[in-house]
Amino acid sequence: MVKKPEKMVPEVRFKGFTDDWEQRKLQNIVSDKIQNGITNRSGKNSLAIKDINVIDLYKGDRIQASKLNYIDIDAKTFKKYQASYNDVFLTRSSLKLEGIAQPNVLLTHGNFVFDDHIIKISPHQEIITGYFLSTLLSTNAVHKQFMAKAKTGSMTTIGQKDIQSIVVHIPKLAEQNDIEKVIFICNRIIDLQQRKL
Repeated sequence: MVKKPEKMVPEVRFKGFTDDWEQRKLQNIVSDKIQNGITNRSGKNSLAIKDINVIDLYKGDRIQASKLNYIDIDAKTFKKYQASYNDVFLTRSSLKLEGIAQPNVLLTHGNFVFDDHIIKISPHQEIITGYFLSTLLSTNAVHKQFMAKAKTGSMTTIGQKDIQSIVVHIPKLAEQNDIEKVIFICNRIIDLQQRKL
Protein backbone atom coordinates (compact mmCIF):
# COMPACT_ATOMS: atom_id res chain seq x y z
CA MET A 1 0.00 0.00 0.00
CA VAL A 2 1.38 3.40 -1.02
CA LYS A 3 1.35 5.92 1.78
CA LYS A 4 0.02 9.38 0.88
CA PRO A 5 2.48 12.20 1.58
CA GLU A 6 1.63 14.33 4.58
CA LYS A 7 0.46 17.87 3.91
CA MET A 8 3.12 20.30 5.09
CA VAL A 9 0.74 23.26 5.26
CA PRO A 10 -3.02 23.69 5.39
CA GLU A 11 -4.84 24.43 2.18
CA VAL A 12 -5.73 28.10 1.87
CA ARG A 13 -8.53 29.40 -0.34
CA PHE A 14 -8.97 33.05 -1.21
CA LYS A 15 -11.88 35.03 -2.51
CA GLY A 16 -11.15 37.51 -5.26
CA PHE A 17 -10.29 41.14 -4.61
CA THR A 18 -10.86 43.83 -7.20
CA ASP A 19 -10.12 47.06 -5.31
CA ASP A 20 -7.05 49.03 -6.35
CA TRP A 21 -4.22 49.36 -3.84
CA GLU A 22 -4.08 52.81 -2.28
CA GLN A 23 -0.93 54.93 -2.46
CA ARG A 24 0.05 56.38 0.95
CA LYS A 25 3.05 58.04 2.54
CA LEU A 26 4.43 56.17 5.51
CA GLN A 27 3.70 59.11 7.83
CA ASN A 28 -0.02 58.73 7.00
CA ILE A 29 -0.34 55.07 8.04
CA VAL A 30 1.29 55.24 11.47
CA SER A 31 -0.49 55.68 14.81
CA ASP A 32 2.45 57.24 16.66
CA LYS A 33 5.58 59.23 15.82
CA ILE A 34 8.40 57.44 14.02
CA GLN A 35 11.03 57.13 16.73
CA ASN A 36 14.66 56.15 17.46
CA GLY A 37 15.43 53.83 20.37
CA ILE A 38 17.51 53.79 23.56
CA THR A 39 21.22 53.27 24.17
CA ASN A 40 21.76 49.63 25.09
CA ARG A 41 22.50 48.92 28.78
CA SER A 42 22.62 45.18 29.31
CA GLY A 43 21.29 43.81 32.56
CA LYS A 44 18.10 42.73 34.25
CA ASN A 45 15.93 44.24 36.94
CA SER A 46 12.49 43.60 38.43
CA LEU A 47 10.76 44.98 35.30
CA ALA A 48 12.20 42.13 33.16
CA ILE A 49 12.39 44.24 29.99
CA LYS A 50 13.94 42.83 26.83
CA ASP A 51 15.82 44.87 24.21
CA ILE A 52 15.38 44.59 20.44
CA ASN A 53 18.81 45.06 18.89
CA VAL A 54 19.93 45.56 15.28
CA ILE A 55 21.05 41.94 14.96
CA ASP A 56 17.52 40.79 15.89
CA LEU A 57 16.10 42.40 12.72
CA TYR A 58 18.04 39.97 10.53
CA LYS A 59 16.64 36.78 12.10
CA GLY A 60 13.57 35.50 10.24
CA ASP A 61 10.31 37.17 9.26
CA ARG A 62 9.48 38.27 12.83
CA ILE A 63 11.49 39.22 15.91
CA GLN A 64 12.27 36.17 18.04
CA ALA A 65 11.28 37.51 21.48
CA SER A 66 12.58 34.43 23.34
CA LYS A 67 16.10 35.16 22.06
CA LEU A 68 16.24 38.84 23.08
CA ASN A 69 18.56 40.04 25.86
CA TYR A 70 17.39 41.88 28.96
CA ILE A 71 18.09 45.58 29.53
CA ASP A 72 18.43 47.42 32.83
CA ILE A 73 16.24 50.55 32.68
CA ASP A 74 13.72 52.29 34.91
CA ALA A 75 9.95 52.51 34.39
CA LYS A 76 10.07 56.07 33.01
CA THR A 77 12.60 55.13 30.31
CA PHE A 78 10.64 51.98 29.52
CA LYS A 79 7.48 54.02 28.91
CA LYS A 80 9.33 56.38 26.53
CA TYR A 81 10.90 53.59 24.42
CA GLN A 82 8.32 50.85 24.77
CA ALA A 83 7.83 48.52 21.83
CA SER A 84 4.47 46.84 21.37
CA TYR A 85 2.86 44.00 19.47
CA ASN A 86 2.58 44.85 15.74
CA ASP A 87 5.39 47.47 15.79
CA VAL A 88 7.77 47.47 12.82
CA PHE A 89 11.48 48.24 13.15
CA LEU A 90 14.11 49.41 10.65
CA THR A 91 17.89 49.59 10.88
CA ARG A 92 19.05 53.23 10.97
CA SER A 93 22.58 52.65 9.68
CA SER A 94 24.66 50.21 7.68
CA LEU A 95 28.19 49.85 6.35
CA LYS A 96 26.69 49.39 2.87
CA LEU A 97 23.91 51.34 1.17
CA GLU A 98 22.03 48.08 0.42
CA GLY A 99 21.87 47.26 4.13
CA ILE A 100 19.91 50.37 5.11
CA ALA A 101 16.35 50.10 6.52
CA GLN A 102 16.25 46.32 7.12
CA PRO A 103 12.68 45.74 8.43
CA ASN A 104 11.21 43.29 10.93
CA VAL A 105 8.09 43.10 13.09
CA LEU A 106 7.31 42.31 16.74
CA LEU A 107 4.46 39.80 16.99
CA THR A 108 4.80 38.99 20.70
CA HIS A 109 3.21 40.67 23.71
CA GLY A 110 5.50 41.60 26.59
CA ASN A 111 7.90 44.21 27.97
CA PHE A 112 10.18 45.38 25.16
CA VAL A 113 12.25 48.42 24.22
CA PHE A 114 14.41 48.98 21.13
CA ASP A 115 18.02 49.94 20.49
CA ASP A 116 19.13 53.43 19.39
CA HIS A 117 20.35 52.03 16.05
CA ILE A 118 16.75 51.14 15.21
CA ILE A 119 13.72 53.18 14.14
CA LYS A 120 10.26 52.13 15.35
CA ILE A 121 7.12 52.49 13.25
CA SER A 122 3.73 51.79 14.87
CA PRO A 123 1.25 50.97 12.08
CA HIS A 124 -2.28 52.33 12.35
CA GLN A 125 -4.23 49.10 13.00
CA GLU A 126 -7.27 50.18 11.01
CA ILE A 127 -5.12 50.78 7.92
CA ILE A 128 -2.28 48.23 7.87
CA THR A 129 -0.94 45.28 9.89
CA GLY A 130 2.64 45.14 11.15
CA TYR A 131 3.44 41.90 9.36
CA PHE A 132 2.16 43.23 6.04
CA LEU A 133 4.01 46.54 6.49
CA SER A 134 7.26 44.77 7.35
CA THR A 135 6.93 42.61 4.23
CA LEU A 136 6.05 45.64 2.11
CA LEU A 137 9.08 47.61 3.37
CA SER A 138 11.38 44.79 2.31
CA THR A 139 10.25 44.87 -1.35
CA ASN A 140 12.64 46.19 -4.01
CA ALA A 141 10.38 49.14 -4.91
CA VAL A 142 10.28 50.45 -1.34
CA HIS A 143 13.90 49.59 -0.54
CA LYS A 144 15.04 51.68 -3.53
CA GLN A 145 13.26 54.67 -1.97
CA PHE A 146 15.10 54.10 1.32
CA MET A 147 18.44 53.93 -0.49
CA ALA A 148 17.67 57.13 -2.44
CA LYS A 149 16.98 59.01 0.84
CA ALA A 150 19.95 57.59 2.78
CA LYS A 151 22.99 59.69 3.55
CA THR A 152 26.37 58.07 2.94
CA GLY A 153 29.60 58.89 4.77
CA SER A 154 31.70 56.40 6.73
CA MET A 155 28.30 54.76 7.40
CA THR A 156 25.06 54.92 5.46
CA THR A 157 22.27 56.35 7.63
CA ILE A 158 18.61 57.23 7.37
CA GLY A 159 16.47 59.33 9.72
CA GLN A 160 12.85 59.56 10.79
CA LYS A 161 12.10 62.51 8.51
CA ASP A 162 13.53 60.63 5.51
CA ILE A 163 11.30 57.66 6.27
CA GLN A 164 8.07 59.66 6.67
CA SER A 165 7.84 60.45 2.96
CA ILE A 166 8.37 56.87 1.74
CA VAL A 167 5.47 55.91 -0.55
CA VAL A 168 3.79 52.51 -0.24
CA HIS A 169 0.78 50.93 -1.95
CA ILE A 170 -1.60 49.07 0.33
CA PRO A 171 -4.77 47.05 -0.16
CA LYS A 172 -7.70 46.89 2.23
CA LEU A 173 -7.17 44.95 5.48
CA ALA A 174 -9.06 41.84 4.31
CA GLU A 175 -6.76 41.49 1.31
CA GLN A 176 -3.70 42.16 3.49
CA ASN A 177 -4.75 39.33 5.79
CA ASP A 178 -5.06 36.86 2.91
CA ILE A 179 -1.69 37.92 1.47
CA GLU A 180 -0.13 37.54 4.93
CA LYS A 181 -1.38 33.95 5.13
CA VAL A 182 0.36 33.09 1.86
CA ILE A 183 3.61 34.81 2.88
CA PHE A 184 3.52 33.16 6.31
CA ILE A 185 3.02 29.71 4.79
CA CYS A 186 5.82 30.26 2.26
CA ASN A 187 8.18 31.41 5.02
CA ARG A 188 7.37 28.33 7.12
CA ILE A 189 8.04 26.04 4.13
CA ILE A 190 11.38 27.78 3.52
CA ASP A 191 12.29 27.39 7.22
CA LEU A 192 11.44 23.69 7.14
CA GLN A 193 13.50 23.13 3.99
CA GLN A 194 16.48 24.99 5.43
CA ARG A 195 16.33 22.85 8.58
CA LYS A 196 16.30 19.71 6.44
CA LEU A 197 19.35 20.91 4.50
